[in-house]
Amino acid sequence: IPINASGVYDYTENSVQLMTAHRSKGLEFNTVFIISAVKKVWDSKGRNEMLQLAPNMQQVAHTGNLDDNLRVFYVATTRAKNNLIITGYLKEDDGKEVASYGAIEAPAIQALLPRPKKPLKMPSDPMSQLNRTERQWFDNHRQLPHKTMKELLSARLDTYKLSVTHLNNFLDVSQGGPINFLLGNLLQFPSAMNPGAAFGSAMHESLQYLHNYFLNHKSLPTLDDILKYFDSSLKLKRLGPVDENNFLERGHLALEKLIQERGEDINARQTPEQNFFAQGVTLGDAKLTGKIDVLEINKRQANVIDYKTGSAINNWKPQNKTTYEKIKMHKYAQQLYFYKLLVEGSRTWGDQGVKLNSAELVFVEPNSHGHISVLELDLNDKQELERLSALIKAVWQRIINLDFPDISEYSPDVKGIRAFEDYLVDNYK
Repeated sequence: IPINASGVYDYTENSVQLMTAHRSKGLEFNTVFIISAVKKVWDSKGRNEMLQLAPNMQQVAHTGNLDDNLRVFYVATTRAKNNLIITGYLKEDDGKEVASYGAIEAPAIQALLPRPKKPLKMPSDPMSQLNRTERQWFDNHRQLPHKTMKELLSARLDTYKLSVTHLNNFLDVSQGGPINFLLGNLLQFPSAMNPGAAFGSAMHESLQYLHNYFLNHKSLPTLDDILKYFDSSLKLKRLGPVDENNFLERGHLALEKLIQERGEDINARQTPEQNFFAQGVTLGDAKLTGKIDVLEINKRQANVIDYKTGSAINNWKPQNKTTYEKIKMHKYAQQLYFYKLLVEGSRTWGDQGVKLNSAELVFVEPNSHGHISVLELDLNDKQELERLSALIKAVWQRIINLDFPDISEYSPDVKGIRAFEDYLVDNYK
């Protein structure tokens, strides 16, 4: 299976192509470096002698003929059009001396090579090594390729699909908005998963296991089985001991209460982790994707269940809600309407006339009264759906054009988010 890595430096004019001598056959470069031209590397017989072949297969075994190595070395040297630089080293890290490659020591070869420079003696104290490594790193990375960002990201943009998570990241001015989206979602800068997100991931994996088990066995797993699955999933998140113990306790309490209060609602019509990546959902020029925690189809009516960890929200009214809760409510509503667009625009269900008229958020951790909270949303508000559709088209255009507006004038609350959304829609062309 080929693994394709498309970094921004891969095929730029000044990029370095790192490859084996075998891989270089048929290619030519202005300058070629052959590294580690020492006997132990180029005169090595390899490790094939460690494999014991059957007697009738000995004829296919690699004999370690040094002429083969010489031919490969010749291939490497003849890849250079103008400059050939051969490097080696005199000692291993442990101080053991190393012999140079015999082929380049031959008089005929030495006559062609310029007089070798005196070996460079590198400082060996820890501070010098640290400074040298730091300089090497900056030398390799501080000069960017001479291409525009759109040229560098063209391959990624060609296959890009917008999810509701990406949409909300672009719009959330309280968390950096467009720049946060650019760094985290488009450029995919690495970031550590915080403990709360790790807990949420382990809970979703366990609930997916719960639904899949029901589909396969027509019954729920035992509480002990589901708790063991959760424990294993959380263990893989590599949390610290304090966080792990805290989330183990919270997870056990949540799963036990969820099965007790919602176990009877699980049925064979429910499909967990429904992925819409290959469903061909579009909205104008925008290509949409996403995953739905649980999709339930009953004839031509669909229902969505989205599981949430953390504190429950009991109603959609903004009164007596914190700024954080109001932002969450806004994102949740847009998420569920986005799911309506996915389901009704999909090949599998949309082409059959399936409609998603309602959805529910299930907060899997017990509320202050010790029960599981469920928040339902009617998805038949045409004005809200039209607004979201216009917003998606506007955000899609910004993403494809790599146009990330300044958000400094917007307040970091739901009012600021809505004002930014209105600006995007109003300036969509």
